Amino acid sequence: MGGTRKSRIPAGPGRKKKVANPSTVKVRDSRVDAALASTQQTRPLLFVLDGPRLGDRIPLSGTRILLGRSEECPICLPDESISSRHLEIIAEPNDRFRVRDLGSLNGTLVNGERITQCVLAPGDRLVVGHTPLRFVAQTAAEEDLLQYLETCAVQDPLTRLPNRRYFGLRLDEEISFALRHAVPLSLLMMDLDRFKAVNDGYGHPVGDRLLAAVGGFLRGCVRTSDVVARIGGEEFAAILRQTGPEGARVLAERIRLGLERLPFTQKGKRIPIRISIGIASVPGGASLSAAKLLESADSRLYCAKQRGRNRVCDGAG
Repeated sequence: MGGTRKSRIPAGPGRKKKVANPSTVKVRDSRVDAALASTQQTRPLLFVLDGPRLGDRIPLSGTRILLGRSEECPICLPDESISSRHLEIIAEPNDRFRVRDLGSLNGTLVNGERITQCVLAPGDRLVVGHTPLRFVAQTAAEEDLLQYLETCAVQDPLTRLPNRRYFGLRLDEEISFALRHAVPLSLLMMDLDRFKAVNDGYGHPVGDRLLAAVGGFLRGCVRTSDVVARIGGEEFAAILRQTGPEGARVLAERIRLGLERLPFTQKGKRIPIRISIGIASVPGGASLSAAKLLESADSRLYCAKQRGRNRVCDGAG
């Protein structure tokens, strides 16, 4: 009678059972060392904040690095307001970097001040012509993260081709290049024919697989100096450097015929791929805005559709 009894209340719907915390996993020394290394060792970079090379991270390697508009400079920025040899960056002892303007027409600004030369500190903001830059010292972990974010910003995840945003930046850059060097430039606007019927008849997963196959095929058709991108649902575009209307038409026909022959199947049934292509070209030295070039290529793509699809239209004949 003298003892007290502990009541045992069964766990009901309203009561939570106590769950033991999972044990902590012991890390291996090698992984700790790798993690520490990725956050301690830094590399000096210039980070491009605007312009055609937006998002680029340019490593500073070597004792003397030239920056300018000329393609002979290790750091070439396609900005008409940048001098051919605009500035140099000199590596000094104790991981210091000195920037020196080379008598450029529009000067070099560091943190808003026009300079002749100065030592850079991490975080300093530079303006070269119209292009803003930031001097940073990044760890390997930060570089990996920025690389991932940059890829997400400019790449179409389905086809792994550049997206419309990157395409627009590169088109401006390529028009400037063509004008500066007096070389021709061509643009292909491409649209898959009756793609909606594939989605409706076979389902969107098959349609996605077809788009990925087309993206891979197009990537293999162009040179490294060209740009091919997915700019819409079933729309693609290609910028062809130093290519006139004849060369553009040859490539367009090769793309059209190659896709016709592409062996794309679903459950043993071949699904034909057809594409319509419009071409616009600019002769060497001629000035034309990106908007006008796009409008011209787009109108010829519409013409190809109107003439029965699965054809190339370049405005001739």
